[in-house]
Amino acid sequence: MKKNKNCLLIALEVLMESHIMYQLTTMTCSLKTVRLSGQVIKAQLAKTHLRAKKKATYL
Repeated sequence: MKKNKNCLLIALEVLMESHIMYQLTTMTCSLKTVRLSGQVIKAQLAKTHLRAKKKATYL
């Protein structure tokens, strides 16, 4: 049970992180750079996903 709880917390953490990243990029970007920031977000999400996977395997 504790293992599952930790995984859920990590998932939430990753979601929050990506959401904040998304908000920051959309707030600071003009329409021209939104497409570019989409790529940045994707890269960031991939990174956080990898980090979460690593964290999850340690638990």
